[in-house]
Amino acid sequence: MIDEVVYYLVDDWKVVSGLLNPADYGNHDYVKKKHTFPGAEFIISNLKRPTIIQQPFVRSALYHVIDTRVCDGIGGIPASHYDSRDSAVRRDKTLAQAQKKLNQANYQGEPIVLATLSHSKEAEELSKWIQRRAKKIGLNMEIIYYNFATDYYTEFLEKNADLVMLADIPMNLDEFAYIEFVSSPTLLVQRMLTPSLLEQLQYLIFLFKQTENEKDRHLIYLKIDNWLIKQNILFYTTHAVREIYVHQFLVNEGYQYDYKNAWKMPEINN
Repeated sequence: MIDEVVYYLVDDWKVVSGLLNPADYGNHDYVKKKHTFPGAEFIISNLKRPTIIQQPFVRSALYHVIDTRVCDGIGGIPASHYDSRDSAVRRDKTLAQAQKKLNQANYQGEPIVLATLSHSKEAEELSKWIQRRAKKIGLNMEIIYYNFATDYYTEFLEKNADLVMLADIPMNLDEFAYIEFVSSPTLLVQRMLTPSLLEQLQYLIFLFKQTENEKDRHLIYLKIDNWLIKQNILFYTTHAVREIYVHQFLVNEGYQYDYKNAWKMPEINN
């Protein structure tokens, strides 16, 4: 009986926090539950920008700096792959290794610019935490903010950021969702790679499309993901877990969505 649903992009955190204020929900009608989102939150290197981000040892130092295992209140599960089922705890990350890699890069204090969504309080807090970690090893990191609605589909990120923080949340978690993530020209992976790296990526995507079964597709997805990770192009941060409020009419005993209750017809006694 719904004629239209309208979505609004809200880039003002004060407005967002008001909309999501738990105090507005009573205990009577709504149930609070934790929901793990598919996909992953990540930071990507902009290899089109002619700055210090081009230096592999600098990106290797960043790999050790961006260690969400030791970040309190990240609001999710530490990620090492796109699919949470493939993620494992990376115990090789240390600030000592970060310092060693930075020394190998002959780093001279050049700024690394990290772009963060302007309306996300969690993204802002994580960015500042990474900035503080970077400072401990002498890495100069600057944070800038971007508006998704007005900046994302322009050249703002390519021109102004060395690193971009974002999340990819697909409708369904499978290898096809991942291929969309790495092959769509509007998403960041395609936009941040040099032509030679794009050519290598396109070949791997071609191999994926030639596979005939789920097992082989999964292996090639991992091959692509590892290729991006090992070059420190992609730094996965978390698999997001959020508290959400669901009306009691839409949950079953296991507190899962149960939409059939929304239009269950009453029994009629003949």
